[in-house]
Amino acid sequence: MKRKKSASQSKQTQPASDPDSESDIMAIDVDADETEPSNETNKRSFVWLHFELAKDKKHALIDPKRAERISNSQTDIASWAKSGKLTQKVQLNSETYRTALVNMIAECNLAFKTVEKPSFRNLLRLFNEEAMPLVNSTNRDSIATHLSQVFIQSQEQIKMEHLAKQEFISFTQDAWTAPNMTAFMGVTAHFINKKFEMVDLTLSIPHVQGELALILCLGLTLLLIFL
Repeated sequence: MKRKKSASQSKQTQPASDPDSESDIMAIDVDADETEPSNETNKRSFVWLHFELAKDKKHALIDPKRAERISNSQTDIASWAKSGKLTQKVQLNSETYRTALVNMIAECNLAFKTVEKPSFRNLLRLFNEEAMPLVNSTNRDSIATHLSQVFIQSQEQIKMEHLAKQEFISFTQDAWTAPNMTAFMGVTAHFINKKFEMVDLTLSIPHVQGELALILCLGLTLLLIFL
């Protein structure tokens, strides 16, 4: 908006010898709200899509319940940092590698020669190429020997950690013949732990030969070993 000065103000501020001067016009910056009435109505801000008025007229930057959960978790981390122990990563060596292989072979019912397959070794090469000398030195004979050691150790572990702590144990045995006419006998133990859960343990699956009476005697002998 521009406003012309009055004649008296022009004479006092500007000399009469400069009729072409534009200094008799003074520019005034005026807000639009003061000059022209706005036809637009007040709109609710978009921020209210993310906020709501509280009944107690109190404001918070975070949900109080969530803040309490965060505080508790931070307290747990702080207490763990003072007393917690870091779990050390299992070191890769001949013992740990062969034990992992034995567990996989037993669980998946694989042949010992699997560890000598080129495809199996190429798979391990993708995970850790530095372990290839250890992988290449492992064969079916070394796995069979390590399996026997793990089996003996597992027997002692079952007796000490499970059977010795139970008051009542049920033993079962069953004999069957495989399709290749090889006879086996399985000996199992069953008991209910303190959580009222049924626990089943396989104690032994020996290869048996001879008459049924001898097989049953062998089963009783195996039971006595674990008692």
